[in-house]
Amino acid sequence: MIDVRDVVVGSAVRGVSLEVPTGGCMGVIGLNGAGKSTLLATVAGVLRPDGGAVSGATGAIYLPEGCPLDPGISVRRWYRLARSLPGWEPAVGEAMIAEFKLPAKNAANRLSQGQRVRLGLILALGRRGKNYVLDDPFLGLDPVARAIAERWIAHRAAGSTMICAAQDADALERLCTHLTLLNEGAVLASDSVDSWRRRFRAVRVLDQPRGVLEAIGAAVLQRRERGRSCELILDDPDGVAEQVLITSGARVDSLPVRFDELLAAMVTA
Repeated sequence: MIDVRDVVVGSAVRGVSLEVPTGGCMGVIGLNGAGKSTLLATVAGVLRPDGGAVSGATGAIYLPEGCPLDPGISVRRWYRLARSLPGWEPAVGEAMIAEFKLPAKNAANRLSQGQRVRLGLILALGRRGKNYVLDDPFLGLDPVARAIAERWIAHRAAGSTMICAAQDADALERLCTHLTLLNEGAVLASDSVDSWRRRFRAVRVLDQPRGVLEAIGAAVLQRRERGRSCELILDDPDGVAEQVLITSGARVDSLPVRFDELLAAMVTA
């Protein structure tokens, strides 16, 4: 288990506590400047916290945001280095090299942002480890590369303990067992993905009687008018607010909950 307890790092991370169970994958999401990169660097041991402690993450394989690389070293030399790293697993690493198709002769300073991230994913996920800390592993990736990255992240997450920060909430929902929302350096909400799904609902409401939306106002995180209908995101774990809408005579259609819209609504609520 990775245990983050009351961690403080300057003004960027303010008393954050998280538990990632052994074999779990914690997704961390938040607006720019929320403290995600600082938190992950602290979990990985790159930064020392000003307060609190991190345990259980010793020796974590860490992919920093943007994958900073020595600009003069070629991709081919990075591959040679990767193959000498502890835990390198040829069946995984060589398959990733073949799928990501990077220009082997190019130095790192001639790679695009997405190509650098692909190389970083090979260096990180080509190795078998107990713990992984991945900071925005989708940065700059095209749709094909994103799909490949998701598949290999899922492969490693299935047999390890992982923390993964990203702006793509829907990808984290697919990949992770737990999800944490950071806002201004603090935890706004943290729970298992299954609990998030049970707690929040999205509905389309048509022909609602006067005053019914006001009656459930405390449960409404977001409201969007769509002509004669409106779309709601509800904080409604027991389904009480949805039942009020139904019994009022309104026509209520369930919608899929998009995690990116949900988390944006929580930050701005």
